[in-house]
Amino acid sequence: MSKTPAKILVRMKEYYIEHKEEIQIRKRKYYAEHQKELQDRQRKYNARDREKTITILGAKCARCGIVDKRVLEIHHINGDGNRDRAERGRRSVLQDVIKGITEPYELLCANCHLIKTFTKDL
Repeated sequence: MSKTPAKILVRMKEYYIEHKEEIQIRKRKYYAEHQKELQDRQRKYNARDREKTITILGAKCARCGIVDKRVLEIHHINGDGNRDRAERGRRSVLQDVIKGITEPYELLCANCHLIKTFTKDL
């Protein structure tokens, strides 16, 4: 069971519906006032999650073996990377790998990734 009782959740939802415009204005104002801080925090989280993902996927190119993390990229093995990003967002791959879902991905350096993508070299 959730820590928050059902009555409270219902009231929270009702409050949001009643005050939706005010809440959105407050959110926009907060973002405008704290934009740089929020962006910096997101960059930090992205870098941390990218580092974890690279480590989980082996920290080297699956084709040539290069280990320079600056050039390593995540390749969708089944070739649906554009569709996946459009449907689930850019961070979905990082989140999948961190959760242990590694089968549809492999780590490639930028050169091998381009070669594999454009020549359909499987």
